[in-house]
Amino acid sequence: MFSGASIILFSFLKFLLHAQLNTLLLHNTIDASLNMVCNVGMTDTELIAYYGGPAKLARMLGFPEQGGVQRIQNWTTRGIPPAVKVQFPEIFLNAATAPARGEAQEAA
Repeated sequence: MFSGASIILFSFLKFLLHAQLNTLLLHNTIDASLNMVCNVGMTDTELIAYYGGPAKLARMLGFPEQGGVQRIQNWTTRGIPPAVKVQFPEIFLNAATAPARGEAQEAA
């Protein structure tokens, strides 16, 4: 009915399918664990709100009024670019030790 080559090919394809499923399961498990460990701070949206919203954060970062607020508003859905986080580490990379709400608003 089936030749030896087609049985071997079928077995190999079945093995690949299971390997891909196992790899996906493993990646999802590892990703979820790493995210739980590494994401101890605030989300980007929470961080923007913490510092008083897009307008106040734009002033803190020294962005121009024209376009600066919109740029930061876009970050609430797209995320804060890593280059900006590195450029302003005292604001974005110290989320676990962020200043009290009053201190953040006084800085603006």
